[in-house]
Amino acid sequence: MKKINGLDTITLDKNITPPKFVDIGFNAIGALQEAQIIANYKWIAIVPYCVACRVPLTWIRDSDLVFECPQCGMKWKKANGWDKAKDKALNGKK
Repeated sequence: MKKINGLDTITLDKNITPPKFVDIGFNAIGALQEAQIIANYKWIAIVPYCVACRVPLTWIRDSDLVFECPQCGMKWKKANGWDKAKDKALNGKK
C-alpha cells in the first residue's frame, strides 16, 4: 500500500509565477464551505492552502478579500457579481 501525504497532492508548475490577486466567486466559496461541513462530520478537515507556498490561507471577513497567504501575500478577492450571487443564494432573488 502506497501512502501519500495530503500536501503532496498539491502540484504547480514551478515555472509559473503566482498572481498577486485571484478572483473567486461567491458560489465557489459556498461549494468549499459545503464540502468542509460534510467532511467535518466524517472527521476530515478541508483547509484552503496556497498552492504556491503550500501553507494554510488566512480567512478574511468583512472585506473585499476572502483569503490571504501569510507567506507570499497572494490575495483572493471577491469576483465581480459576488453580491448578486450572495443575494440570490440567501434570498432567492434573481
